[in-house]
Parts: sequence; structure tokens; C-alpha cells
Amino acid sequence: MKRIVFLLVAMAALVIGASAETRSRWIFVGQNVDDESVYIDTKTVEFPTFGNSQTGDYVTFWWKVARRDGSETMTHAQIRRSIRYYRRLKWSVYSATHEVTSSSTPGAWEGITPGSIADMLCDFFDAVVEELQHPTTPRRTSERTTNM
Repeated sequence: MKRIVFLLVAMAALVIGASAETRSRWIFVGQNVDDESVYIDTKTVEFPTFGNSQTGDYVTFWWKVARRDGSETMTHAQIRRSIRYYRRLKWSVYSATHEVTSSSTPGAWEGITPGSIADMLCDFFDAVVEELQHPTTPRRTSERTTNM
């Protein structure tokens, strides 16, 4: 239940929440098995199309795991939702003093393991794409009226 609430709150912030200028860049999406906080960078979420893929099948984004000791792992990743595959495009581990302690190059596509962070992120983006394709609430308009 906790996971569903986090998904709904995060999805609302990403899809129908405040404007891009006012919402937080990093939204909390849940905890991993080590009780570390997982965030998605809302300003980097893209839904590219490749070949004959449908819009929303691929998701490219940055996410991070924030640890209690102040260190973080930031990952640039891609998910192919239709077949539940995930790959890391790049990742870096930062110490509590913000120094890079390790990094990587792109990895291969791999199947998403049930219960993993990639599984949680795929479920999150499934809900986001569903909301984008079939909104459950009216979107806010940014139109303003002025009296002159």
C-alpha cells in the first residue's frame, strides 16, 4: 500500500502537478530493500521512439539512490516497458563529500528482476504513461487572464 501511495504522489507531481518551473527536480518514488531513498529526476524524463516502437515504450531518465551516510549513486537509465527490459547508460557513485568514487560505461539490456528497483521504476513509468494516455483528472491550465 505504501508503494502505491508513493507511486500516485510521484506520478501526480510528474504528470499533472505543478508546472515545470515550480515542481521539485527530484521526486521521491520509494525505498529500496536497504531502506535507502530512491528519486527520479523529473527534468530528464524522455519518451523516445526507436524504429516502430510506440510512444512511451522506451523511457530514458536519471535516478538516484541517496544513502543515510550522505553518499549517492546516480544512474542514467533506459527502460523498455513492453518487454520489461532495463539498461544503465551511465552511473556514478558519489561520496558524502560529493567526490566521484566510481563510475561506469553503458551496460547491455537485461530483463527486469521482480522486486528490484528497476521493477519499481518500470511500474512507476507504466502508471505515468497510462495517465498521459488516459488522464483520470483534468489537467491544470496555465492560462492567465489579465485586466487591462
